[in-house]
Amino acid sequence: GSGPHGVAFSANGDFWVSLEFAGLVVKIDQNSGEILEKIDVHMHINGSKTPINPSPHAIEFAADGKTIWFTGKRTSTVGKITPDGKVIHYPLPSLGAVPIYMVAGADGNMWGTELATSKIFKVTDKGDVTEYKIPSYNSRPIAVIQSPDKQSIWFSQESSHKIGKIDMQGNISEYSVPKVQNNMLLAGLAFDSNGNLWTQSYTSFNDPYSAYPSGSDYIIKLSNDILTAPDNNISNVMVSFYPVPTLKTGFHRIKQGSDGNIWFTELAQDRIGRVKQ
Repeated sequence: GSGPHGVAFSANGDFWVSLEFAGLVVKIDQNSGEILEKIDVHMHINGSKTPINPSPHAIEFAADGKTIWFTGKRTSTVGKITPDGKVIHYPLPSLGAVPIYMVAGADGNMWGTELATSKIFKVTDKGDVTEYKIPSYNSRPIAVIQSPDKQSIWFSQESSHKIGKIDMQGNISEYSVPKVQNNMLLAGLAFDSNGNLWTQSYTSFNDPYSAYPSGSDYIIKLSNDILTAPDNNISNVMVSFYPVPTLKTGFHRIKQGSDGNIWFTELAQDRIGRVKQ
C-alpha cells in the first residue's frame, strides 16, 4: 500500500524511490531491497489536525546530484530534500495543477509538467516558481526530458497528441504527432543516442462513449530533424510507426537502454516491451 512511483539515482549511485501513498522518499539497498533510509515528506500546516501527504509522484536529483526534488501531485506543490535531510515545500501558483514529472535543466533549475492546468513550471533552488502556459487547450502534459544539446526541455502532451519544446527563456514550440485513429493519446517520450525522439501512442480504451474502436498501439520514432524543426512543422521529419502486438497497453514510460534498444512499459497489461534497433 505504499505506492512506489518515482525512481532516481544520486551522484554517488544511491537508489531512491518515492512512495506516493505513504508520503515517503526512501533509499533502497540495490542488492537486498532493504529500506536504508526514510524521509517523511508530509506537510505540517498550521491549523491542520494531521500532517498532509503531498503524494510525492516523481523524484529527480538536482544538478548537484545530492538534492532530491519531488512533485506534490495532491497538493499542487513541489518539494526538495536537502543533502542534510531537511524537507522544504513550495506551492505552485496554480491550484489543482497536479504536477507530474520534473527534470533538472542545464540552467540549474528544475522543470516539470502540470497535468491538470496544461502548464510547464520552472522552480529555482530558492523555490521561486514560474509557470508557462502551453498553447494547446487541455493538452495534459505528462513526461518531461532534456534535449541532447541541453538547450531546451521537451515534454509529451497526452490529450493534444503533441510533443512540446520549451527553451530556457520559456518560449514554447509544439509538434503534432500523426495519429492512426482519432482516439489516440500520448504517453512518455525519450531521445536516443542519435537524437531521434521516441514516443508512445495508444488508444483511449477507457472511454465507454468513444465512437472509435480499440486498435493497435504504436511506438513512434521522430527522426532527429525534430531538433531543428520550425514550430508546428514536421514536414522534414521522418516519422516511423512500430505497432505493438498487445492491444490496450496503457503505455506509460519509454527510454533507451544501455543495450541501445528502446524499452517501454505497458501499464494496463503488466508488460515491458522493447524495440530492437
